[in-house]
Amino acid sequence: MKRLLLLGLLALSLASRGQTPPDTLALSFRKTTHLIFPTSILSVDRGSGQVLAESSQALDNVLLVKAARKAFEPTNLTVITSDGKLYSFELRYQEQPQPLVWRHREGSVTFSETAQRALQARPFLRRPHVRRGGAKLRVRGLYRHEQRLYVLLALTNAARLPWVTGTVEARLQDRRLPKRTARQHVPIAGLQFVPVKVAPGQQQPLVVALPAQSWNPRKVLRLELAEKTGGGRLTLTLSPRHLQTARPL
Repeated sequence: MKRLLLLGLLALSLASRGQTPPDTLALSFRKTTHLIFPTSILSVDRGSGQVLAESSQALDNVLLVKAARKAFEPTNLTVITSDGKLYSFELRYQEQPQPLVWRHREGSVTFSETAQRALQARPFLRRPHVRRGGAKLRVRGLYRHEQRLYVLLALTNAARLPWVTGTVEARLQDRRLPKRTARQHVPIAGLQFVPVKVAPGQQQPLVVALPAQSWNPRKVLRLELAEKTGGGRLTLTLSPRHLQTARPL
């Protein structure tokens, strides 16, 4: 009750500084919708427990939202950001919601826009892929945009528990070396991704962005996706031949 009162007082004090009109969002039980705000998120209030909302661990201005059960009654969502703005959403259920990435009109989040384009692009790859512990990770496409490489992945969960992405790491590694020669690993900084939660028996797309560069033909790119609880790691190896297939977005 105290939290709701504080939120109400804060909302009233912010109303004159910048309140956006309500947007209507469709949510699904099987898919996650990403809300991208121009600044970091201070407070989130759900109108109903039938809606799940979780802040992204990778980006403090991204909120992950989905339905807690199918065909929930229409409700609302309120978000307050660090620039003093209040955002109000009217939520309804839809089996195949669109868009899956919502971005505030005044914001500037290039990653969210380009990631959405990568998600909507036609997949053209089926390999490489890796399977471990009931989870399968497959590369579906590689795309270039403004000096960045966007890797479109598909994560399939055949286990009994949800698979939640925790961290993603990328590094360059020597391709082939003579025996008794230590391999060199060069970490790649500046990765961007939006975590996903894959329910048992479901598949979810995932986009990872990293700085594009002139790929050394003697090195391979290794992507490692770790489960949030530390229960499993999936590692993919992309050869220079794979990287050369990247298409412009």
